Amino acid sequence: MKGIWAITVLTIRDGIRGKSWLPLIVAALFCALLLWLGFDHRNFGSGKPQLGNFNAISSLFYFWSWGCLFTAVCVGSASIPRERRTPMLFTLPLTRWELALGKLIGAQLLSAAFLALGFGLSSGLAVLSGVPVTAYSGLSFATALTVSFVYLCLSIPLGAWLSPVIVGTITVIAEAQSTVVEGMAKAHLISGNGLTKALGYLLPWTIPGEPIRGAFFHGTHASGADFAGLLLNAFFGVIFFIGLTFLMRRGELSMRDSS
Repeated sequence: MKGIWAITVLTIRDGIRGKSWLPLIVAALFCALLLWLGFDHRNFGSGKPQLGNFNAISSLFYFWSWGCLFTAVCVGSASIPRERRTPMLFTLPLTRWELALGKLIGAQLLSAAFLALGFGLSSGLAVLSGVPVTAYSGLSFATALTVSFVYLCLSIPLGAWLSPVIVGTITVIAEAQSTVVEGMAKAHLISGNGLTKALGYLLPWTIPGEPIRGAFFHGTHASGADFAGLLLNAFFGVIFFIGLTFLMRRGELSMRDSS
């Protein structure tokens, strides 16, 4: 446990100091502009500013979430390749499981903290503007956390063999395979049926994007089945993480030899 905790702390520290947070910074600046355009500034004098007619709060959380998610991909994809350039960790008495699990926990804690910050800001603005914070809003936050977790479960162990750019591309496509294949089928680029079923068995994630897009929309409900579906997708992420980490042995040995 000490080894896992040490890697977790190191991952958090390196993640904060690195350049991987550029997508989140860009998203935060865009959200600030969105808020400026969305508020009805005529009500500032009354001490209770209101948002305009369009749902800027949902858009705020949407862009903030995707800034966090792309940042999670960047952190996860570059995590082990960064150690390959300065292979100090590979000289320590750490197993590949401690290395991979510590990096997963550290990166997920970072991602969850920034997602919680965005959701808290969005919820506070919703209360200020009279927009209800419903169970569906909570589902949107849980959906973003699940996507982040799946991204990290794939990207961290894949970094043992591939470059960060390739890892990030594979990770995003693998998580969104059902959406990608469906879009290609609608565009008549592929026949769809057989390929969709095959990829559905190979890459079983079906995380809906609607909750993140419409976190504070009216009239949308969430049920226990929605949250259970997210847990199932997170379980698939754990299975892939365990499998890829198990296969990481040969990559880990080659990195030690190269150091």
